[in-house]
Amino acid sequence: MNILHIIASVNPVDGGPIEGIVQQSRHVGHERHIACLDEPGAPFLLDCGVKVFALGKTRGAAWRRQPWIRYGYSPYLLPWLRKNIRQYDVVVVNGLWNYAAFAARRALVGSGVPYVVFTHGMLDPWFKRVYPVKSVAKQISWWFCEGPLLRHANKVLFTTQEEMALARNSFWPYELREKVVSYGTADIQGEPDRQRRKFHALVPRLRQRRLIPLSQVKL
Repeated sequence: MNILHIIASVNPVDGGPIEGIVQQSRHVGHERHIACLDEPGAPFLLDCGVKVFALGKTRGAAWRRQPWIRYGYSPYLLPWLRKNIRQYDVVVVNGLWNYAAFAARRALVGSGVPYVVFTHGMLDPWFKRVYPVKSVAKQISWWFCEGPLLRHANKVLFTTQEEMALARNSFWPYELREKVVSYGTADIQGEPDRQRRKFHALVPRLRQRRLIPLSQVKL
């Protein structure tokens, strides 16, 4: 099976979503590619471990300082998706509220290509309470982008029942096919003693505190 992941960035500093894609590519026997908004030649692309189509626009330092940089517009992503998505058996859209999601909506809705959307916690209504002004802009975006993208998806994926339930109170109208799935990652690598010393150097106030190993926590 050929799988295409659409994500804003493969930069590992962005955390869980890209790490999950990389680990899936190592342990699940399917061909995976990534389409993203990173600039071609970004150094972290070489270490991704998955074939990446970096479709961002090369920009100068002054442009990167603009406040709307995080949305990540690029003129190259949407044409590439329209040309190539039918080569894949399924498409996974990772995340919302960026140009990658907008391009995915334009390319996928009505295309006949099966796709799912992994929200990665981005529908938590906490945002509406803390940033009410920004939530108004997100509601407008929901009507034109995220709402149609999720409504036409084969499935919208959550990692817990609670996350799925909370998402129902986020934006209106809320019409989608929900599914809770597991989202694993790799075990910790390296020397425990060295990692413990580095951790205590970063947060010395925890040096004398007792910590419970995650392996002993029952979820």
